[in-house]
Amino acid sequence: LGASGGVGTGGVLLAKLLATVHRVSPTAIASSVLLPALTACAFWNHASHAALLAWCAIMLMLTAGGSWFYFGYQRDIGKMSRSAHTRKWWNNMRAIAFLTGLTWGSSALLHLYTNSVVFSSVLYLLTLGVLAGGATSQSPIPSNLVFAGVPILVPNIMLADFAFPQHGGFVQILLVIYALMLAR
Repeated sequence: LGASGGVGTGGVLLAKLLATVHRVSPTAIASSVLLPALTACAFWNHASHAALLAWCAIMLMLTAGGSWFYFGYQRDIGKMSRSAHTRKWWNNMRAIAFLTGLTWGSSALLHLYTNSVVFSSVLYLLTLGVLAGGATSQSPIPSNLVFAGVPILVPNIMLADFAFPQHGGFVQILLVIYALMLAR
């Protein structure tokens, strides 16, 4: 689908798809604050404090971006024609999907700053949960899964050996299988 957002069936469809993705923004915004904060608190003594704080700061960028998308979309919906609104916010939606991937993917770097397999396991569970949530919330626009999913998966696949020494290859295979199942 293109983002022409013009008048007609295609433009109406794109506007509806965009609105469907927009509806899950408040949950994503809350998750981008709560999950990292709770994780940092729970594992404060199991990883570098600087690394945990840096990750939480990175996740606040996602919170800011998600809030900007949510409130800007809401503000403009009453001020713009449907086609202009869709054109404006379609690419912004894609940018937020990519920002989501980059920020959640950055959690993989925490494996370099911990020796705790339990902490690494929790990070992988969060990653799998975010990917599953994305598969559900972004399903109306499957290409968004690529924008978010690839930046989440690649660092986690690459750093699996740091997270799970001697078992990284197994985890990498599991992640690829999981990604293929979600893509299906």
